[in-house]
Amino acid sequence: MTPTEALRWLHQQAARIADGLDPDPRTARWAYGALLLVADEEPDAPAYLRRWRDDPTAGEEAVEALAAGGPVWIATGDSTAYYTLAAVPRPFRVPPWAPPAPTPEGVA
Repeated sequence: MTPTEALRWLHQQAARIADGLDPDPRTARWAYGALLLVADEEPDAPAYLRRWRDDPTAGEEAVEALAAGGPVWIATGDSTAYYTLAAVPRPFRVPPWAPPAPTPEGVA
C-alpha cells in the first residue's frame, strides 16, 4: 500500500466513524427524538475527524510522514470515549518460499 492509499484508507475510516457517531438528526430515517443535538461547548469528535479528513495540509503532512517511514496518528475524544486512527509503515519482507523476482532480458 502506498502512502497515498494509506491516507485514502484513513480518510474513509474517519468518515465512517464520524458518520456512525454523528448521524444527522434531521434525516427522515430517525424517529422523532431518537437523536439530539449536542451543545456547542461539548467536545465534538466527529467534527474533528471530518475537519482532519477535509484538511489538504494535514493530508500532505500524513503522506510525507508515511513516505519517510513514520507513523500517522489521529486522536480525538468527547465526553464518552477517545478515538484513534493510525497508519504505521511496516517493512515489506519477501517470504522465503516466494519465487525469485524475474530479471529483465539482457541483464545477467
